[in-house]
Amino acid sequence: MLSISPEEILFTVAPHLWGEDQVEAETRMAIVEKLANFDGLTLQAILRFLHHLKTKETDEGGNGYDGAAPAAPLFTSVVHGAKRE
Repeated sequence: MLSISPEEILFTVAPHLWGEDQVEAETRMAIVEKLANFDGLTLQAILRFLHHLKTKETDEGGNGYDGAAPAAPLFTSVVHGAKRE
């Protein structure tokens, strides 16, 4: 069995698919590697948090990307909520 993920193979041969520049590509790959080590409950909490973030695309209200700022206060409650489930 190989000890390398499909993501690592793809990143090695085509890092440009992971981001607009090298820093963004490396950041995305680091996030993927980190996520692979979390347990199921933690992954569920992270996913709930991510659902609250606005993306680069425009949302239904016509608002553009603001990053994590609107969802940051939710992060603590999402993570703690997952631990109680």
